[in-house]
Amino acid sequence: MARTSNIVIDRLKGIAHPRIPHFMYPVDYGYLAATISGDGDGIDVFVGTAPTREL
Repeated sequence: MARTSNIVIDRLKGIAHPRIPHFMYPVDYGYLAATISGDGDGIDVFVGTAPTREL
């Protein structure tokens, strides 16, 4: 399913979360079109590579 679904990016890397303004998306975030997850929305996807932190 994931290989044949279109990805819809609705939150771009670097923009603030709509309900948590101090959280910036480290990667592009969206969902798989024509899918439904447990919350009734499309299945969530992250596109890209988030930076790593040294511990």
